[in-house]
Amino acid sequence: DPGIPLLVSQACGLGSTASPSVTAVPVPTLGPPLPTPREGEVIGYDSAHNDLVMLGGQTFALIGGASKILDDSWILDSQGWHEIHPVSSPTPGAMAPDPRSGHLIMVSSPLPTGEAQQTWSWDGRAWTRLVDLPAPTDRVVGLAPLGNQLVLVTENSQATATQTWVWTGAVWSLRHPVTNLPLGAADPVISADPLHHRVVAVLVAAATAGGATQTWAWDGSTWRLASSTFKLGIDPSTASMVPDPQTGAVLLFMHPPGSMACTWALDGTSWREVNPVSPDVDTAGAILISDTRIGRVIIIGSALRPNPLNVLWVLNGSTWDVEPPSVLAAGTG
Repeated sequence: DPGIPLLVSQACGLGSTASPSVTAVPVPTLGPPLPTPREGEVIGYDSAHNDLVMLGGQTFALIGGASKILDDSWILDSQGWHEIHPVSSPTPGAMAPDPRSGHLIMVSSPLPTGEAQQTWSWDGRAWTRLVDLPAPTDRVVGLAPLGNQLVLVTENSQATATQTWVWTGAVWSLRHPVTNLPLGAADPVISADPLHHRVVAVLVAAATAGGATQTWAWDGSTWRLASSTFKLGIDPSTASMVPDPQTGAVLLFMHPPGSMACTWALDGTSWREVNPVSPDVDTAGAILISDTRIGRVIIIGSALRPNPLNVLWVLNGSTWDVEPPSVLAAGTG
């Protein structure tokens, strides 16, 4: 395996060859109204209705205080943020579009009662509960479409590898590949890679496996190690990956605390840095979203308090630009 070469730069605080640039403070483009400031929310792009759905999360903990769990729901469209009040508000988890129905599918996070995770479908107005996972898990790692199926990765503390499930449109089916995606020292970050007909995962291997950051790929039947030479250490608390509808590459955005943000692209067999001075979003992390309507990847977020949900970023080529919400009404460019 020749591995995947990767440049090391100042972007994520991994050494420098030049002085870092300073990102100008962005002008807020969203709100009012604005959702309550939060972290840990789940956001998905609803291509059927051309908007973004945000659910749950928790407030930022104040010094000496505790955070508050949020159970509200919001939609972001070309007019801005709108709070919605669906009859059911499921526990947030992993969200991805269902290739069969076009609806957003969400698998809830593990429940404290030990019940199996729930599966929900969003039709633009309401959440409908579908079938549960056959067995409870400790953590939902990620959910991504592959062909006409959804691939779900979960973890159990008693197991030595992750579990891979496939959604067929009616039930979840646990797969038993020759090689499983391993449990890493850092949580895997998952993304669809439709250009190469696979799902990719980036993780930091356990110390017993060398501790390197690795890129893995699920081809529909098994997981394969695509590279063990990925030099950029992953920070799962701030990392997010999605396919770029414009180029087909898988994009990885990360903003580790105390370091500059960075954006990288996986073009089949090699990683390259897209932008060494990426949006200065809150260190709690930003969620990359692949907006297939405008054919761009977007981020909602800023480093501005009290509310970091007031800036919309759009990746145009190699440049992150602040845009008004009206950009979401545009056709594919």
